[in-house]
Amino acid sequence: MHAGDLLLELLRGEPFAAYPYEIYAAFAGYGLRNEGFERLAGTLSVTRGWAHTEQHANRELGLINSERRVGTAPHADAGAVLARTWLGGLSEPWMFEGPSGYALTHTVFHITDWCCVPERMPADIDAYLRAWLPPWVDGCLESRQWDLTGELLAVAAALPGPPPTDLLDAAWPALAAAQAPSGAVPETGPLISPAQASQPEAPPEVAPPGGAGPEPDPYPFLACYHSTLVTAFAAALSLKRLTAHRADAATADTGAAV
Repeated sequence: MHAGDLLLELLRGEPFAAYPYEIYAAFAGYGLRNEGFERLAGTLSVTRGWAHTEQHANRELGLINSERRVGTAPHADAGAVLARTWLGGLSEPWMFEGPSGYALTHTVFHITDWCCVPERMPADIDAYLRAWLPPWVDGCLESRQWDLTGELLAVAAALPGPPPTDLLDAAWPALAAAQAPSGAVPETGPLISPAQASQPEAPPEVAPPGGAGPEPDPYPFLACYHSTLVTAFAAALSLKRLTAHRADAATADTGAAV
């Protein structure tokens, strides 16, 4: 990104867009900074326009988390913004569906700085998620919503305290079964090629002389990249939490035996 100059140009072109700031924050959190970007961002972030840009509450939490990473004062109180989210309001669990599901997963990601700081999660939200993640994940697995399943499993692995081992142990084999041999994970259901979708009853074609041409990729990148990356993200978090939990349990058992 030319040492951050590309993000600086994006911020100049769209001074009140959040995405250049959020992308920059991912680098700034690890010490990769651009003086010109931070000078402009510092000017913008104290304006009334920046504080009153209209956006969904869970997106505003993402911006607040980015401001923390960059090191500037958050433009709004994170607790007050969290209270305006679907998850922060502890909404009726039976109101869970696709849009609210993705809203709650990203609320958790922003609260916990992408699952790096689980202790930031309020106790009431932790208890709510522990109670309702199992039926939500079960419903997503039943309807083959693999992408949302992956995001919910990342949330489960980001909870403070002991991980929900029963949920993780039960859900992961089901999600793994949806994975293609290539490693790709479809977003929903069994993914089929466009040719199969348009002509499900067509007889097989005769191979041309010299060998058959390449088969259509049943898992094209653009249809699978998000669900595949989400699965990898959730798997890494789950493995880390489960491994640590089982090591702690083994240590405790050894100490009790002694």
